[in-house]
Amino acid sequence: MQIYPPARTLSGGTLFYEYDPVAVTKVLDCLVPANMLLLVAARCFEGQTNLEERWYACGNYIREIQEKDCGVLKTLWDSKEGKKP
Repeated sequence: MQIYPPARTLSGGTLFYEYDPVAVTKVLDCLVPANMLLLVAARCFEGQTNLEERWYACGNYIREIQEKDCGVLKTLWDSKEGKKP
């Protein structure tokens, strides 16, 4: 916030002025369940964690996404509700 004026706080120096659908598609094609980090925050998982966050002492559970999870996420992504723009 000290480098850019308030109107450019979110975009900084990375605002694109020309729409490039090929570039957008290329980036979206890289966003697949196999290389993602999924974070879920909910009280219903309390007591089911395997780590404790250092500063706030809240519980975390970290594991690699398994193949069966990738299938579920891919189905959701490919569904009508999850369609890419």
